[in-house]
Amino acid sequence: MKGFSVVETIIVIAVIIILATIIASAFSGFRDSQALNSTVEEVVVSINKARSESLASKNFLQHGIHFETNQVVVFQGITYSPSDVNNVATKLSPFIEISSTSLNGGGADMVFQKFTGKTGQNGTITLRVKKNTTKIKIITVESTGVISIQ
Repeated sequence: MKGFSVVETIIVIAVIIILATIIASAFSGFRDSQALNSTVEEVVVSINKARSESLASKNFLQHGIHFETNQVVVFQGITYSPSDVNNVATKLSPFIEISSTSLNGGGADMVFQKFTGKTGQNGTITLRVKKNTTKIKIITVESTGVISIQ
């Protein structure tokens, strides 16, 4: 007799499923790493925007950044107001979250001084992959406003 037996067909299907699972797992890990890296860059860009607007004394005000679990918000003035129409929110990737914010003085806001770009709320912001909490990146902002990524 010619053709495939049921056992042979089941074995081929099992091998295909195993290979598909391995490939999907590798792709998922790559996607998570890319999402984490790009989200860190978006947060750094937002921090730099708040700092540069303070350096330029845009609208004669200080500027700051407010950190939430799923977004960062650049704001004008010395305190964050969620209803301010001048706020510029940047949503984070749905795969990434800000797991902790450890700033001098506590809180979730970092305000930069006009003309100098210094901040009294320096510290660290930790971002992580939601599905794999061991994949993290830490953004450190010095009191001078200089940023480093670990």
